[in-house]
Amino acid sequence: MYRVNILFLISAFLFGNIWSAAGLTCACDKASCASVPPDACPWGVGMDSCFCCQVCLKGPGQTCGGPWNIKGRCGDGLECVRKTPGDFNANGICKKLYKRGSN
Repeated sequence: MYRVNILFLISAFLFGNIWSAAGLTCACDKASCASVPPDACPWGVGMDSCFCCQVCLKGPGQTCGGPWNIKGRCGDGLECVRKTPGDFNANGICKKLYKRGSN
């Protein structure tokens, strides 16, 4: 019986790790990516959450973050301030990045 319990625990652990690794599935078809002219993106151009297509980076007050940054990334000089600090999956808002000693 002890051996069965150990086998069950090992199986559950392995299954859990495999399941969690299957998170974001990205099927990248670069031919379906929209053209993003740089002048249409005041906060810069970056890559989508799958690093497949170019997208406009977010500006101040816009939603960012989410799991794998699915809601977008912030442009230069901005940071994604998440609603739940330390939670990688939380949504946030792009805010100006202040450096220590600056106003």
